[in-house]
Amino acid sequence: MALDFCVSLRDGSLVHIYRDSTSALQSLADPRNTPEIANVIKRSVESLNRVNKIVLLHWIKAYVGYPGNELANHHTKRATKLDQVNVFTYKSTQ
Repeated sequence: MALDFCVSLRDGSLVHIYRDSTSALQSLADPRNTPEIANVIKRSVESLNRVNKIVLLHWIKAYVGYPGNELANHHTKRATKLDQVNVFTYKSTQ
């Protein structure tokens, strides 16, 4: 899960997570929503925020057709078949 990776980042990090599921994001925004997975995600984000790791969740129309996402999807599928995966991160230019 992307939030698990955020724990390894240095304090003061700003993380953008993009999802194409409006229902998932609406579920997280609804304080009355109580499914366990929603509560786990909410607690994780709150915990990260307490140590100055800011997590922003964004909705995008879909991954298909966005520059680079097709290639990222290809490599993600390939990585699921590997015994070990090296992760490289780059600082956003924005």
